[in-house]
Amino acid sequence: MFYGLEACPLIQSQLRSDHSLEFAVNSAFKNIFHKVVYDVVSDCVKYFDCSVSNSIYKRMTNYLAKLKCSNNVLIGLFLNVIFMELSGLQLNYA
Repeated sequence: MFYGLEACPLIQSQLRSDHSLEFAVNSAFKNIFHKVVYDVVSDCVKYFDCSVSNSIYKRMTNYLAKLKCSNNVLIGLFLNVIFMELSGLQLNYA
C-alpha cells in the first residue's frame, strides 16, 4: 500500500486519520481482528507500529539516506535538496 510514497511529497492533511491511507490501514485491522470499535483498532495499529505517518517517515528517511550515498551524477546535483528534506523530516517527527 505504501509502495512509492517515499518519493512523493505528502502534506500533513494527507496523513490525517480521516484520509484514505489511514482509513485503509484501520479497515484492514478491523477485518483482521473482527473489531469495529475504533479504540481497539487504534490500539492495535499503535502496538503493531503500523501507523501511516510513522511508516511513511521510516520509508522516506531510508529512501533519502540511500539517495544521499549514491554516486549518480544527477542525484549529486540535488544533494542539497536531499539534505534539506532529511533535516526537515527529522525536525517534523522528532
